[in-house]
This record gives sequence, C-alpha cells and structure tokens, in this order.
Amino acid sequence: FERQAAQKQPSRVFRVEPEDTVNVQSRKNIKAMEETYKRYLLWKAEVDKAADLPENADVLAQLRKKYNLDNLTDNIRLYQNADLLKGGPDAKKFGFRDANAASFSYQGGYGRTYAYMKKYLELPNSDRGTYLKLAWAIQRIDVTPKSENVPPGTYKLRIRAGAVKGSDPSRHFIEIGHPQRVNQVPAGFAGKPIASLQVTGTEDNPEVIETTIVIGSKTPREFGIQERQPKSAKLLRQEFDRHKQKNGYGTPPAIWVDWMELEGPITEVDVTESTIVRVEPEKTINPDNEKEIAQIEEQQKRFAQWKKGVDEAAKTPENQAIIAEIRKTDRLIDHPNRFYTFADRLKGTPNPRDFGFVDSAKAAAADPSRSRSLALHKHYVSLPHRDSGTYLKLAHGTGRIIVPPKKMELPPGSYVMRVRVGAVEGTPAERRFIQVGHPQRQIESRNWGLEGRAISTHQVTGTIENPETIEIPLEVTADTIREFAVQEKQPNNGNLKALWNAHNEWKTKNGYGHPPAIWIDWVELEGPHSAPKANTHSPLQAALDRNSSSTERHGASMEAEQARAILTDFANAAFREVKPKAEFIDQLVAIYETRRNSGDSFDEAIRTPLSVILASPGFLYLFEPGDEAERRQLNDRELAVRLSYFLWSGPPDEELLQLAEENQLHLPEVLRQQVDRLIADPRSDDFVSGFVHQWLDMERLDFFQFDVSLHRDFDESTRAATREEVYQSFAHLLRDSKDGRLGKLLKSDYVFVNGLLATYYGIEDVTGDEFRKIKLPADSPRGGLLGMAAIHAMGSDGVVSSPVERGAWVLRHLLNDPPPPAPPNVPQISRLEGQILTTRERLLAHQEEAQCASCHRKIDPIGFGLENFNAAGKWRTEDSYQARDGRGRGVGKRKTWTIDASGAFHKGPGFNDYHELRDLIADREEDFARGFTEHLIEYALGRPFGFTDEDLAKEIVSSARSKQFAVSEFIHALTQSKAFRTK
Repeated sequence: FERQAAQKQPSRVFRVEPEDTVNVQSRKNIKAMEETYKRYLLWKAEVDKAADLPENADVLAQLRKKYNLDNLTDNIRLYQNADLLKGGPDAKKFGFRDANAASFSYQGGYGRTYAYMKKYLELPNSDRGTYLKLAWAIQRIDVTPKSENVPPGTYKLRIRAGAVKGSDPSRHFIEIGHPQRVNQVPAGFAGKPIASLQVTGTEDNPEVIETTIVIGSKTPREFGIQERQPKSAKLLRQEFDRHKQKNGYGTPPAIWVDWMELEGPITEVDVTESTIVRVEPEKTINPDNEKEIAQIEEQQKRFAQWKKGVDEAAKTPENQAIIAEIRKTDRLIDHPNRFYTFADRLKGTPNPRDFGFVDSAKAAAADPSRSRSLALHKHYVSLPHRDSGTYLKLAHGTGRIIVPPKKMELPPGSYVMRVRVGAVEGTPAERRFIQVGHPQRQIESRNWGLEGRAISTHQVTGTIENPETIEIPLEVTADTIREFAVQEKQPNNGNLKALWNAHNEWKTKNGYGHPPAIWIDWVELEGPHSAPKANTHSPLQAALDRNSSSTERHGASMEAEQARAILTDFANAAFREVKPKAEFIDQLVAIYETRRNSGDSFDEAIRTPLSVILASPGFLYLFEPGDEAERRQLNDRELAVRLSYFLWSGPPDEELLQLAEENQLHLPEVLRQQVDRLIADPRSDDFVSGFVHQWLDMERLDFFQFDVSLHRDFDESTRAATREEVYQSFAHLLRDSKDGRLGKLLKSDYVFVNGLLATYYGIEDVTGDEFRKIKLPADSPRGGLLGMAAIHAMGSDGVVSSPVERGAWVLRHLLNDPPPPAPPNVPQISRLEGQILTTRERLLAHQEEAQCASCHRKIDPIGFGLENFNAAGKWRTEDSYQARDGRGRGVGKRKTWTIDASGAFHKGPGFNDYHELRDLIADREEDFARGFTEHLIEYALGRPFGFTDEDLAKEIVSSARSKQFAVSEFIHALTQSKAFRTK
C-alpha cells in the first residue's frame, strides 16, 4: 500500500542551508553566552569579596578539607558552594537559580564552548555552509519537514560536503540517523545511525553524497547528519580538552557542509540507470599501505625518543622505590616492553603527549618489538605485480577490497560483482578461495573481516599471469548494507585467535607472517539491472491490481464495494480457493468501514481486515473441513493442496487447481503425472531441504562452533557446502526415476561436490562453485551418507569426534533400530579421571557399567568403525588426546595412536575397517527403506508415525521394492495410497 501510495504523491525537495540555520543559532547562543558571562562576572566578584571576609574562614577551611584542596582561589568548588558563605550574593538577583547554576554557566558554558563556537564561525566558508562540531555545541544538521509532506516511500538524502584540508583522514566520515529528542542537546541519534558515509571531497571541491532512505508508515520523518563519533563520549571530550590546551578552542574542524536535502518519494521511473563502479587496488590500497608503513616507522621514532627519557628517569632512587612497590602487585613491570606502560606512575618521566601519544600505554604500543604487522606490510610492498593489483592479507593489514566507494549510493535492484583474480603460485589448495560479504565496521581499525556470514564463497582457479574473472550476482533491497567486500576465505565466527596464532607461527619461519595467496587485479560492481527480485504477482498484489480502479472511476461512494471485492478476492486466494462465507466478508467490510469512519485513508483502513484474513485458521492451517469423527476422502481441491504443500511447501499452481476443478486430479495416472511434474520443478527443492533436514536430524550440524585452531578449514562456507552435499545427493536420486535407488545413500561410487568441498575432501581436478556429480575411485571413503562430512560433523562436539553420537545416529537413521534414550543421572566414570586413554579405551569402560552396557555394546562398535573421520569429517589414520585446562589449552602429555576401526555388530557380523562396516550397512537396504518410509509418512501427513500406519508402510516399501527402491517410487506409492487421499 505504501508503495502504491508513494507513486501517486508528487516528489518534493526539502533543503537545509546550514549557514541560515546552524550558524544563525550558534550566533544567538554566543550572544546569550556573552550576556550570561557578564552577569556571572558580577556575581563572581561578589563571591570573591565574601570569601575574603574573616567570618568565612571556617567555611573555606571546611571546603578545602572536603575537596582536598590547598587553595580555593578561582576554584569551581568555591563558587558551587557560594551559598554557604556569609554575606555572599544571592544568585537569583543575577538571574541564576542558585550558586551551582551560576558557576556552571561558566564552567559548562562560556568557559568550555564560547571560544570553540566563535572560532568555527570565524572559519572561511562559514558564510555559505557550516563546520560540523564534535563533543560540544551544535553537532548535528537536521532536515525536519512536516510529517504530512513525507508519505511512505523511497527518498534520496543528499549532502554537499568537503573535508577540511590537513584534517585527520580518520575523521572524514559522516553519520545519518534520526535526531534524538530525549533532551534538547543538538547532537546524537535515536538508536543506531542509518548509514556512515565517507567524505572524499574538499572545501574547494566539495562532493554531493547521496544515499537512499526508505520511509515506512512508522519511520520518523526527520533526519540528521553529524561527524562520525566514537562510542565513548568520555574519550571524545578528553580529546576536546587536549586540543583546547594546544589551540585555545577545542577539536579542530574536519568536515564542512554546504547543504543537505531530502527528495522524494522517488517513483520507479526515477530509478538510477545501471552503472559500473570499479576499484583498482593498486591506486587505493597499495598507496594506503605505504602510508601506513611510514606512519608506523614515524611512531617508532617518536617512541625511541620518549623511551630514552623514561629510561633516564627510571634510574633515580625515588623511581626505583616506586618500581619495587609496583612489582609487589604487578609483575608485568618487569616485562621488557610492558614496563613502559607504567611510565606515568614514575616521577619526572616525559609527557607522552609531547611525543604525540595519548598516554603511556599508547606510547608503549609503538615499541618496534610489539609491531605485529610492519614486517608483513614491508614484505607485501616488495612483491611483484603491485603496479597492477594487490595481495590480500590475513590477520593483519588490509585484508579486503570494498566496493563501491562510500560516497556512492546503491539503489535497490540486481547487481553483478566481478573480481579479476589469481592465486599465487605454490598456494595450497585450501587457500585458493575468496569470500564476498558486507565489510564489518564494528572495529574501524581492523581493515578486514565481514559483518556476519559471507554471502558466497568462490574458488580461484586463475593465476597472476592468467587471472580469471569471477562473477557474483547480488541483490540490494531497502534493508541491504550498501557496500560489499572481497576477502580471502577465513573463519568468520568471531574467534580470530587461530588466525593470529598462525600468523605468529609463519612469522617465526619467514620473518613476516602469512605468505600471500590471492592477488586481485580489480573489483567492479555493475547495476542496478532491474528492481530487486520479488514476487510481483503475489495474491495480494493480484487482488489489488484487479480491483484498484473503482475509486478513481466512480468516486468515494464506491469505496466500500471496492474494499469488498479486494477482501473477497484475497480471502479466496489465501484460503486456497475455499470460498469465504458471506458473513465473514461482511464482518471484514464492517471493520474496514469502522476504520474509514474514524479518519483512516482507504489504504490504511483496509489493512486491518486483510490482517484478519492472514490470522484466520483457513490461512494458517491446511483447512480440510468435515466431521472429525468420520474419515472421508479428500476432494480434488483438497488433494491439490495437500500434494502441493507436501512436494513444494507452498500452495498449488494453476495447473493443479485446473485439474482439481475438472475433477481429474484423483485419477491414478493423472496424479502420477502431476507428482512427476512437481518433483521435476525446482520448487521441490523446498521439499528436499525440509524433509531431509527433518529426517536426518540435520539441525545438529549447527549445534556447535567448531574449534578453528583444530579444524581451520571447517568454516561457515564449508559447513554450508557439506549441508548442500546431503541435499544435492538426495535430490539427484529423487529426480532420477530410472537409477535413483535409495540404497545409493548408503554407498555410491560418486559424490556431489563443488570446488570448495572437493578441496576439503582432497578430490583433485574439481573447480568452480556449482555442485556436480564426480566419479570416485574404488577405495574412496566418500560416497553415500557415511562418507559425507556433514554426517560426521553432527557426530561431534566441534572439537573431537563422538563414536556414541555417530553409532546412535546410524542405528536411528540407517538401520531403523533406534537405541533408547540415555537413562537420567548416568554417573561419570571417576576412576578414569586424569588418565590418558584412547577413545576406544575410554568408551569401553561404559560397557563395564551394567546400566550402560545394554545400549553401548550396540552403539559403540559402529561408532568405532567411523573413527577414521575426525570431528569435522576429514579422513585420518591417527588420533590423539591431551587434557585441557579451563581455558581450553592443552596441558600435560599428549597420547597419539593409530585408529582401530574394527568391530562387530551386536550379535552380528564383524568388520575390520570402515569400508567393511559401510558394506555391511549397505546390505541392509530393506531396513533403511523401512525407516525412510516412516519418516516420509510423518512428513507428508503432518503427524507422528503410529502403529495404525504399519500396513501403509509395508505397502509403500513393497511397491518401492518392485521398482528397485527408486526414491520417486516411495513418493508415488504414498500419494496413491488411501491414507494420503483421506481426511
């Protein structure tokens, strides 16, 4: 409704010229300060006279003692407590509430910000713009149109701005948000900023920064901009005071704003044409890296000068005594570098601010011995091909390339990102991947990492000499972060310790850290090509389109009939072609009329009855009316709905509904044809993911965060790929009616992998991002569910494998012989505590306990047979164990052993290794088929499998057996059954 309404509204422009608003108000504030200051000086003079009176000596002594002061002359504590003085002036006679208010008028007003505000107004270009302030005074520029002039829709917010010459580049950012109105302070936003945008123009050559803002019915109608501010207001004000000590007024200006405007609502015809934005990293990242090297080296020189003074001061007897006292409680003072963080506690040490450092801790951080990245930067600068591209870094330095530049706005639509990239010669296969996502901005000093999970991961098959161009489709909607980043694939779970540890290990070997793996020539973003992908033919949109012209043609008198037509049309679609009762529609129209009579517009009034439809049981549930005491056959419309929600997880299409209307769908041959059609349609992917997830308990794949230090390659991209392998394998069998045998999920001579998963499995000559069927050698452990990393990852805790979880999973899902739940309050085997045992030795102890033996003798042997797969599903031949402390660090000796995967089924055949175990399980296809059938019945009928379903399960298995257990035949047998077609 908001989108339709916006298209009918004329676009308006609301512009703010800050020299006419902010600067005018600043002059008024200055004038008020000057008048207040005059009154303050008169009051202060009277206070000073009273303080000199003998009768106030005791009061002054009490104040000096209370505030631990030697002298109260011109001290704020004297004036705050002036009301205690005998013969002191009455602050009210000078226009102040009390003595505290009078003293604050200077300390918190004139004395703090007068010079600051006056200086900013005296700056050049203040006559045609304003300079954004930090910490104090008017820090925000607001555009505040009347709410009725800003209907919901898409708007453009533009700011013409430039950075002040010589100002700190880290301050060249502005934030956009909704002004806070909790207090009258003209600074800050209500909630988080909407966007943060870089300012690359100058005062002499300002740029127009444009961003898109989507306004909904509840969105505040006013917007503000301010210089980007740190989270700590205290730090901001400390910086202000530090600057004021040097320059006499406070934080110097960094951003000048010419004007700010809001335009909209923007209609679809106003959408920006497709453009290409390219980033050439040799022109952006490489120069920045060289500047960073120069800055680090300059900081180290300043540290050396400061350190020399600290070392001299530390030699004095007085400071030696202070050092000895600190040593009693903090041994870090003996650390060769950490010692300098205590410099501010010593007497006579040089002030770190005189050397350009905020404090001693910041100064100590510039010690060359603590530099983690200078050697890395210098090495990367020395690499070839930097004149035409850049190398991505890991852990430290610039690890990502961001597109587009922040000053460019991205309208909603479909985009294509292209990355021209190559892998460095000799790079291991697991590092030949890039990720695309939104750059993290939580830690601005860290120029790498993504916000949340990566959007996609892509294998790099090109080389520096022969790079490839990878194309990545992207969708930008109203809520999408408007910038994208490319980086080398890395853990994105917040645990960066593994990356830093690896960096340090490499640094001890090569002197600088991670060797380069990925070289990027350029990155570009093209679009928008079209509006964002959306279901433009939704039932609601269709109902609106079919009934949208009544008011325009016939006037307001026909509104009620238009509303009735829309509600009837939409209810019919929402209830899956079940015609709503006339009384129900009458009630909906009555709700609409009540809202309309109370003053709501047509669009607003009809929303409530539409919401009632979406909250109705007829929409929320698969409505199959009838007498619950008696079973009945579904009519063809109900059969179409049940079939569609079973195989598509959504409502039936026109073809199904047409066959139902013709009373043809229930005919066995017609039904079989429709099942084949639904299975072949991509919409059945929802059935694959929904059913397989439920059947195989795949929620366990997301239970644990894997230890990055142990399973570096099992990141979120790999986890997603392992899940997709399971789905793709089942989907292949489902859609292959001739050779889609269910037993191939137990053992097969192929896998479905993409380049990422093939690399993880060690399968060579597979590249690209698409999953495809790959033939396996005869001795491969892969192929079938037991060879899939996802299955084994579910049978672990993210650190070590769990034979118990794996064995129980096999019994439950592959052999249809689920073990009973573990009994409550199973005691720990305390006698094993502290012993270094193999996994088999530790678990065999369970079978010595009577209450555990009955289950574990069935579960554990199967789990032992799968021990060649580690916690993340990689093949191994050895395992090890080491005790860990509370922080997860290994302590004591580590025991390593060769994995013994032999065992025997309880009261069944034995096996010597994993391959023999897999063969024995594959021989039990009948048991597997029976378990599969029970889960399929549960999923299709939406209820637990019960004893009354035994005959149905036998019929389905029998029918599937006659077709070589083809997966599609299970579906056909179920949908043709009386149970599926019965209410």
